[in-house]
Amino acid sequence: MNQTKSLDPYTPGVLSLLPLIYVGWSDSVLSPSEVSKIRQTIINLSFLTEADKTYLNQYLDPASPPSDRVFKSWLNIIKTQAQNLSKNQKISLIDLSLQIAQAGIDPKYTGTWDKKATQEALKSLEIALAIDSPRSADILLHQISIPTSVDKHQEEAWNSEEMMRLLDGDHHKIKQRMRTLLKDPLFQMTHIADKEVYRQRVLNQVKALAEQGVSAYSLPKKYGGGERDSDHISVFEQLAYGDLSLTVKFGVQFGLFGGALFQLGTAHHHNTYLEAMHRAQLLGCFCMTETNHGSNVKGLKTTATYDPDTDEIVIHTPDPSAGKEFIGNALHSTMAVVFAQLIVDKISHGVHAIIVPIRDNQGHTLNGITIQDCGYKLGLNGVDNGRLWFDHIRVPRENLLNRFGNINDQGQYESTIENPSKRFFTMLGALVTG
Repeated sequence: MNQTKSLDPYTPGVLSLLPLIYVGWSDSVLSPSEVSKIRQTIINLSFLTEADKTYLNQYLDPASPPSDRVFKSWLNIIKTQAQNLSKNQKISLIDLSLQIAQAGIDPKYTGTWDKKATQEALKSLEIALAIDSPRSADILLHQISIPTSVDKHQEEAWNSEEMMRLLDGDHHKIKQRMRTLLKDPLFQMTHIADKEVYRQRVLNQVKALAEQGVSAYSLPKKYGGGERDSDHISVFEQLAYGDLSLTVKFGVQFGLFGGALFQLGTAHHHNTYLEAMHRAQLLGCFCMTETNHGSNVKGLKTTATYDPDTDEIVIHTPDPSAGKEFIGNALHSTMAVVFAQLIVDKISHGVHAIIVPIRDNQGHTLNGITIQDCGYKLGLNGVDNGRLWFDHIRVPRENLLNRFGNINDQGQYESTIENPSKRFFTMLGALVTG
């Protein structure tokens, strides 16, 4: 939660925007379009000081809503500044904003405030936030009276909201947040024939969800997560009511790739990759499926051979049929978790997962790695499925996700699970959520 120091006293510029930002957060969601519009408004209002901008921008992080303390302080200052205004001066949020800004000008205030420019900016912002209602000011100031009697017919009427809460159960809050978020124009369902345009749109949506913080619910708090697996599943469930291309790509990035890093990795991998992963700054894919293995994961042909001379693991595709097949996120990722037969001192220890960089920071495919676009599909063209082959790709020993099997400093394989079959199924079982 944001706890940054408040402005004291509030300036006219901040006061003029405060009611709309307060109402914008009233449903606990600032969608990507809303955040963008508010930020642009702040930029366009030239009379706002740097201190004003810093104060307002700190409360525009979708993943970190203002705290209850901040909300109460906003409501108190709005009420304080509005208490001497007549009813005619509070007929809309814009009127309210302009009046409290003007009423709150401190005699010692030496800055400038452009009322006309503010009015124009607020009108556009009010529409963008979908709160351009003449009753918004009254709602904000708690001036709408509660009926003292209820019509019998109305009392017996169907209450869809109550039923929604009942069906949502303990996860109503997160599900309602997702339903509100997915109403944003960025997530509107639309037909896009060009797969590249479609894929870029879905990628932008994934990054927007990451900015909202809904990508990290299942991760530990020390990595920016919420330690709530069920909330992660609730998010995924709500996405499935919309564009399934987004559902799949979200699942690959945060469930499969992220899940493998978290569930199969150890502290080194968590500290290095998890936060960048859930913020969608590090995009990755999950390379398990091969062309010829079908559902026989234990029979994967890709090899990961330890080289003691260089202390590296060599990832190799022995033949075309062992290529990684139909891999989601393959065309956008810079990194892959590759499942392969781990060979140490000429002994195969079964399937393990290894982190393998596949592109540089400019998006160019690295030498020795071949990536082929799966092309258009009968549906889900917003997902960038691809095929990958590895030609003796060398990665550091530390890239082995070693929660269940490790290569120690002496170059020897070790595991707390001696039985290879039990170790294999334990590894797969850890990925159930993903």
